[in-house]
Amino acid sequence: MDFLSQIFVRLDWETTWLGDEHPYMQAICRDRKSEREASIPRAFRSLQEARMHLDALLNRTSSVQGALLKLAAEKFTKQVKRESRDEFQSWCLLHSYQRIVHLDEDEAVSRQLREVRDATAAWSSALASLASTYSANTDQIRLLLEIRFWALCKSYPHILDLAEKYIDALPHVEETVHGKRESKESTRSFAMGQGILLPLYLVALKCRDQLVRRRALQLLRRVRVQEGMLDSDTLAICAAYAVALEERSAKERGYLKDDHVLTYEDVPESARFIDVTLAPLAHDSRGCRLVCSKLGGSVALPFVLEEHELRAGEIATLS
Repeated sequence: MDFLSQIFVRLDWETTWLGDEHPYMQAICRDRKSEREASIPRAFRSLQEARMHLDALLNRTSSVQGALLKLAAEKFTKQVKRESRDEFQSWCLLHSYQRIVHLDEDEAVSRQLREVRDATAAWSSALASLASTYSANTDQIRLLLEIRFWALCKSYPHILDLAEKYIDALPHVEETVHGKRESKESTRSFAMGQGILLPLYLVALKCRDQLVRRRALQLLRRVRVQEGMLDSDTLAICAAYAVALEERSAKERGYLKDDHVLTYEDVPESARFIDVTLAPLAHDSRGCRLVCSKLGGSVALPFVLEEHELRAGEIATLS
């Protein structure tokens, strides 16, 4: 029952990533004796314990983001209403405006951010202290935890190294059922909870090093899995399209040749997407809209929106 509850909590959280305002269920680790929220131990005794605390940490992080979105909604309501035509555009703009909220205006949110930062460091330390004497199966779970608990910029190649190692070790369904075959075409699989897709998708979007981005997109296409509400094929197409738009803008602004391999320094802030929101496409249930925000370049208009439609079967082609 506890295991099923954890799965539904994770699925409920995924609905917020796809547009719902808040989850109905929350993951909380409680001390059995005091009934208070349990602190993160110095070292985890099992991978299951590490995952439970990670779910609780994710919940705390989502709560802080919710508080930031609320502050942004209170301060920038007029701007969001003026600039957006539907709830998905409003959602994208609010996620952009939360980046310029002054935290010194709300001490409670500042305190929550500090607490989450400290808890994040404690979780990372506890996972590193976990003994690595496990079977191949639990080694894969540990790898997946490390992939999900990703850091920024300099860790992107390391995250992809872990992801590739994880994908290489995944057993194919046909091999498991029928024995090893010569066919190299992978079989699609399904998982109830979130795993490797979101980290790969975010690395592709947020990393501005072209070579690292291509590798993230390649892994996203290769894994062929649906995790809860997230589908690898859909995410790969959307990420590739967003990356192509961003890189084209960067090359045009920098007067760079088409075959130039972009680095972080080649992609100015004016070319970068601040936020990318996936929205449904009217009259095409298999297609989607990319609602993207960029810097507006003025105090009166700090962010501007772009919309792009992806019809069913459309594939972003990248060199």
